[in-house]
Amino acid sequence: MILAAFALSSPLATADTLYYEGWGYWNTPSHWWTDASGTPAGRIPTADTDVIVSGVELSDNSTQINTTGIDTIKSLTFDGTQTFSNVQNIWFHDGFTISGDFYYATSGTGNMLAFVGADREFNVGGSFTVDASANSGRSWVAFYRQTTTDSRIGTVNIKNGLEIIGGTGNVAVLTLNAKDTFVTGKVRLANANSVLNLTRAIKTNDTYVNNFTCDGLDGTGKITIGATSYGGTGTPTVIQNMIFTNSTDSSFDGISKGQYNDPAANITDASELNIEMNAANSGAVQTLRLKQGAYATVADNISVKNGHLNLYGDTAFKTLSISGGRFGAAAAADPGATAPDIGSVAFESGAWSGGAIVFDISSDASFDKISFSGTFDKAEGAEISLQFEFDADGMRDLIEMGVSTFEDLITYAEGSSIEGTVLRGVSNGFSYEAVFGATGMDVAFAQIPEPAAFAAAFGGLALALAARRARK
Repeated sequence: MILAAFALSSPLATADTLYYEGWGYWNTPSHWWTDASGTPAGRIPTADTDVIVSGVELSDNSTQINTTGIDTIKSLTFDGTQTFSNVQNIWFHDGFTISGDFYYATSGTGNMLAFVGADREFNVGGSFTVDASANSGRSWVAFYRQTTTDSRIGTVNIKNGLEIIGGTGNVAVLTLNAKDTFVTGKVRLANANSVLNLTRAIKTNDTYVNNFTCDGLDGTGKITIGATSYGGTGTPTVIQNMIFTNSTDSSFDGISKGQYNDPAANITDASELNIEMNAANSGAVQTLRLKQGAYATVADNISVKNGHLNLYGDTAFKTLSISGGRFGAAAAADPGATAPDIGSVAFESGAWSGGAIVFDISSDASFDKISFSGTFDKAEGAEISLQFEFDADGMRDLIEMGVSTFEDLITYAEGSSIEGTVLRGVSNGFSYEAVFGATGMDVAFAQIPEPAAFAAAFGGLALALAARRARK
């Protein structure tokens, strides 16, 4: 409602504003008003028109954006006073572009506002907002169609951020059944009632691969995948890839790989939610604290190529692949700005061919842990490194108390090709040596410039490792 009011009062919005009467083709002049009272406009929207849907009843499945005369508008606002009975489909033929912002609020009536256009392209040049904060009832916007054949949207492009705002007891949802979705700018989920339904596939025995790319994920809420209960009799396999291209830091804490509106059994056990970190800015951090939803895993295959992925999951992930950038474990809950982010994360297997693994170590000698139930393999000739984040005074105190060696920061199964690797370096004024043994990595620290103490610490580590091998 606030955004709608702004659109009505802003000088920029009054250049050309048209109100939709609620049904029929958009390229028909008689379907447009100059105000919410119904004064006939006698014209259709153009690329410079702000379109507002306000105070009208939408006729189910009768709204069509016809690209004969309508393929671009300036902005589109549903101000929360419109009504409809169940599902309101908006059909867009060929591609369709909103050069400015899209804003949708519910009035509490209706079920879902659906944009329908198989293999078509939908572009929003501004921000995209789904808002359930002001009115009763859920706000649900979807890009898909329920049929017995593949009817996914081709591409959804959002150029200035995506925000989903749940209300008190009211859910705000964006559902995507699009082959590719690109969000330039942040994706923000405002609260626990905010849902990003990445895939709602159709009921066929097929495999659907969808990609969702964004410049970071912030807030809290629910990330879901699934399949509709309508349109067919099969059980699809959904492979949903979520790709982060962060230019700045982002942090999300919420349910992942959850279920929304359809039974979890509607997709096969082979379905996956995969996460790739490939930041535009190598210094950007994406923190994900993922809680279990409707499935056995919170996500599946994790890939780090650039930037820093800081990850926690209630459940073990399938694979970890690090080829660049940085990877580290996150705590289950945000520890705050000044406390170390100590956490643990588990995988079935891992492969390391480049980049760095980052560990937090606290002044009480607790530290991040990464575990693999299977093997952890290093690529031959790989340029890999470790980074340690700790308070220098705290580390100095630990060493003075005789705590200079930390065991099993990484654990893995025997037969891992990482075994025998030794990594040395300097972190925050302390030298370290990390040794990858048969089933785990240990690291020893020594303060610089104390070469005797440094050598003694590493000598003790070597003896300890030898003793462990002897016991095995």
